[in-house]
Amino acid sequence: MQTYWADLCSQYHFVSPHRVLDGGESRFQSVKNGIMKILESEKSPLEDILIAIHDAARPVVSAQLIAKCFTETAIHGATTLALQSTNSVRLGDMQHSEATNRERVWIIQTPQTFKASILKEAFAQPELATFTDDASVVEKMGYRIHLIPGEYSNLKITFPEDIAIAQLYLHALKAKRPLV
Repeated sequence: MQTYWADLCSQYHFVSPHRVLDGGESRFQSVKNGIMKILESEKSPLEDILIAIHDAARPVVSAQLIAKCFTETAIHGATTLALQSTNSVRLGDMQHSEATNRERVWIIQTPQTFKASILKEAFAQPELATFTDDASVVEKMGYRIHLIPGEYSNLKITFPEDIAIAQLYLHALKAKRPLV
């Protein structure tokens, strides 16, 4: 995979400084690998370092939203993007479910952004099956997660039809930008 990425960087002239690491056996292990690599190379105090964790499956995140994540994390320490549910929501399974108040349901997005000191502590704990994202790992240590309003365009590409939706957002963004 790293060779493929290097080829893409060469072909498309990507010049942003970055490092590529091998993933782990799970999301938890992959994120932990990344955090440890950042912390071993960083010389600033942990309280001064903010780390954003973002899914590659969300390619339409705006620069303004990323900036807001860092601004809010400097204040709150642990943040995630979220959209309040606009749909009716039921909890349960196919045989038994109950309606729940959709005003209390939030759809989580990335990036999820944290002070490095919090991430270091959180990812030192053993991995649990209940860790579905980085906020759940941090929350397990007793930290509160501050929600930041997300954007509908920051969709997660999970199904083939999501690609078409993402392309609509990308074309709209392109139309607003002057050609360079």
